[in-house]
Amino acid sequence: NSEFIGEPSRELRDTIEEMKSKQAFLKEERLPELDFIGRFSMKDDAMDVAEAVREILGFSKNYFEKVQKEDVFKFLRGKISRVGVFVFTNGKFQDNTHRVLDPREFRGFVLSDKEAPIIFINQADTKNAQVFTLVHEFVHLLLGEEEILGQTSLESEYDEVEAFVNKVTAEVLVPAQLLKTRYKEQPSIDELAIIFKVSRFVIARRLFDLGFLSKSDYQQHVREWEIAFKNRTKPKSKGGDYKYNTRYRIDRNFFQYIENAIQSDRITYTEAFRLLGVGYKGYQILRER
Repeated sequence: NSEFIGEPSRELRDTIEEMKSKQAFLKEERLPELDFIGRFSMKDDAMDVAEAVREILGFSKNYFEKVQKEDVFKFLRGKISRVGVFVFTNGKFQDNTHRVLDPREFRGFVLSDKEAPIIFINQADTKNAQVFTLVHEFVHLLLGEEEILGQTSLESEYDEVEAFVNKVTAEVLVPAQLLKTRYKEQPSIDELAIIFKVSRFVIARRLFDLGFLSKSDYQQHVREWEIAFKNRTKPKSKGGDYKYNTRYRIDRNFFQYIENAIQSDRITYTEAFRLLGVGYKGYQILRER
């Protein structure tokens, strides 16, 4: 569920502008139009849209059985990249560690375009949330819409479009048919979260929507988990691996287009560094990849 951001932070505004400059560069590359952008509308059935997501990206309903928990985001990102969508992630603005992106403000956003659609994921968010946001933003592309996914209580549905997109996203990640079967075998929310490789919040919401969980039980679970999450002890940050983080946050296909433009003298190295949001060192790391 999205919350309207009345006054976005400078970090969010600058990140959107950074992605728009990347999109402008890609538009000059004359990429082919993607036929799935805007293919659906709110009039379509959510189950049909979820099936289309799987068909377009090329994975089965039970994909989670074949992918390790820590690889789910990488798996889905790879599928989305292969169909022509550019996926970027970062937990700060470019390389500036003093300008952190707050997941309480936004979890991700999408810039819709027939040729160069861009999804941005806030890397400072939880791993489970990043997976949900990634699919959520891809569904928005199928509706041909742009949006910024903020953070609000899962108990409420303020926005009709967001409610629809969340329904589709939840069906992609936790198919109702498979959940019903697994629930009979294993009614534990924690165990089901492990099986489907999603958060307890998503499982609880699915069980509530399918009639396996009462509204009062659902709301109680959500309240307890939100309190526990706020009170958790955060592990001390080790700063991460600069080389890994640089490779992780820049879309592979985007870098290839930058590299091709440099080799054909269409842009300078200075312009390439600006578009990539890295210096010479970061550029060399990306080239090695």
